[in-house]
Amino acid sequence: EFSVLKELNHPHVVKILDFGFDPATKKYFFTTEYIDGEDIFHATRNLDPGQMEFLFVQALRALSYLHRRQIFHFDIKPANVLVEKNNGNLNAKLIDFGLAKLKKKGVLAGSPAYLAPETILGEENIDGRADLYALGVAWYECLTGENPFRRSDIKEMLHLQKVWVPPPVTSYSSKIPAYLDPIFNKLLKKNPLERYHHADQI
Repeated sequence: EFSVLKELNHPHVVKILDFGFDPATKKYFFTTEYIDGEDIFHATRNLDPGQMEFLFVQALRALSYLHRRQIFHFDIKPANVLVEKNNGNLNAKLIDFGLAKLKKKGVLAGSPAYLAPETILGEENIDGRADLYALGVAWYECLTGENPFRRSDIKEMLHLQKVWVPPPVTSYSSKIPAYLDPIFNKLLKKNPLERYHHADQI
C-alpha cells in the first residue's frame, strides 16, 4: 500500500515521503511533507460560503484523483483537511492516510461523527461514496458551525447517521446559496446508490 501512496502527486494531497519500521515501538510508520496550516473548520471561520466552496472543490478534486486509483481515505473530517496559505492564496490538502484502503473493503473505521451509514452497517465493497458522505458532513459543519450528527453518546451518533436527515444548510443562514441544498441532499443520502458516485459529479 505504501508503494502506491508514495507515488501520489496532486496539489491537494499531502506528499508521502518515506516509510520504515521503528524497533522501539515495533510499529511501521510513514512520513509526509509538513503542512503549515489549520484544519478546514477553523480555517473557514471568517470565510463566506463561496470561499468555503472553493476549498471544498479542491478537496473534491483530491478525492477524484484518489478514487480513480482505487484509494479510499475512510477518515475524511475537518482535522484531515488542512488549509495552508501560499502568497495569500488558500490551498486545501488531504492528510492522514492511516486508514486508507486500496481495495473495496467493508470496515468500521473512521470518526463516528462523519461515518457513512454503509460503513456502520458493515456492508461489503464500501468505496469512495463513503468519503463523499464524510466530506459532505464536514462541509455542512463548516457552513453551519456545527456537525449535525455529533452527540456525546457514540451509539446515538451512529444511530443518527443511519436514520436522521439533517435540515437544509440554507435554514441556518440566508447567506448560504440555495443551490447547495440539493447538493447536500444528495451528498448525505443514507443509501450510497442514491448518492453521487464520483467526486467529479459534484
